[in-house]
Amino acid sequence: MNKNNAKRETIIILSIIAVLLLTFWAWAVYSKPQKIPKKNLTRIKNLANGIFAIRGHMKHLNRKYAKSLAKISLDVTAKESYSWLTPEELLGLAANESDFRYWIKLGKGCRADCGITQVRLCLWRKSWKSCRKFCVRLSKDPALSFRFTAKELTRYKNRYCRRYKLGTWKFRRCIYNIYNQGPFYARKEKCKGSWKCLWLSRYYLRHECFTTGIRLQKRSRWSCRKAKSAKWIKRAYNDR
Repeated sequence: MNKNNAKRETIIILSIIAVLLLTFWAWAVYSKPQKIPKKNLTRIKNLANGIFAIRGHMKHLNRKYAKSLAKISLDVTAKESYSWLTPEELLGLAANESDFRYWIKLGKGCRADCGITQVRLCLWRKSWKSCRKFCVRLSKDPALSFRFTAKELTRYKNRYCRRYKLGTWKFRRCIYNIYNQGPFYARKEKCKGSWKCLWLSRYYLRHECFTTGIRLQKRSRWSCRKAKSAKWIKRAYNDR
């Protein structure tokens, strides 16, 4: 009996030692901060500079926050299913929707838009309670907003905008105006002089203006909220 007890104690002690050694090894391997490739560091720096360049009246923006947004957008678009998107496009959407303010909420219940990219809750949640909880999460986590926005844009691309070539003006109008207004979005040719209709139809131009500013790391000559056409955007970023 004594020999059996001694064997059991030895086995228990050895198993404890093995678990401790494995725990220490895992800590030593995974606790080291992963090095970001030099290429990505340069990309993050350029994106942060672009965000800072277009900040305008956005007093809440600082270098640290701009870098964190740049890294998040780069991580989201690195995923294969969202690779057709560029970080500049996601950041341009955040600038257009909320001026990079992730705590913004517009509307009530499941009709609300929440987060840095103003994610439409009714697309992802149905009950009032789940909408409220989801909105709180979006209002605290810019990364979550970017992921759901990329998912939503990819769905529009595959469902509504397949007939347009990727990267063309018609494709941008389709995908970003749907993001803002739904499938039956406003078009300039159907506005018949209505100011409100024209404003809605130019949503994709305002987004493109912000995106261009981030890409060029330059502030536009005029406010991107006044963007009227592709030529207007080119003139806004011409050398002064």
